[in-house]
Amino acid sequence: MESVIKTTALTKQYSKKTVVNQLDLSVPQGSIYGFLGPNGAGKSTTMKMLLGLVKPTGGHMTILGQNVTPSNRLSILANTGSLIESPAYYGHLSGKENLQIICTLKNVPEKEIDHVLKIVRMDAQKDKKVRQYSLGMKQRLALAAALIGQPKLLLLDEPTNGLDPAGISEMRELICSLPEEFGITVLV
Repeated sequence: MESVIKTTALTKQYSKKTVVNQLDLSVPQGSIYGFLGPNGAGKSTTMKMLLGLVKPTGGHMTILGQNVTPSNRLSILANTGSLIESPAYYGHLSGKENLQIICTLKNVPEKEIDHVLKIVRMDAQKDKKVRQYSLGMKQRLALAAALIGQPKLLLLDEPTNGLDPAGISEMRELICSLPEEFGITVLV
């Protein structure tokens, strides 16, 4: 099976502190790949390096069959969705209006909004102001934003953070449906 993400000796150091040390990672296409480790193990930093938000100190990365370079980073990101840390929203706008902004930024037709809202089961709340959303609804909206543009790869950094048990179960169910229904590889 082809690897969607492949790292070789991926390393990140801040001053003299190594936070990711010689990571070799291979994420198979069509999988939900759980990236586990204790707090401070470098999981979030690794995801940020994969997205080009943090520059590696050493090593090599291949994403979607392409060596990651500054010149092709944006074309790779066009096929990648992500939910890293706490997503930011415009609370005075509706969920749909927030997604319209994402569509504009990604240069994607707004007709995708209804589709992604249906996937995350938020179509009934699309016109509600985001400041009125529960934390679980905000997390689902963030997942909808990550799905805009029909990505082939989805990077989710602790997508169930702060959710109650029912919200955790619902988010897991949504994530589990993505590879089979939409052909998306998920690193979580």
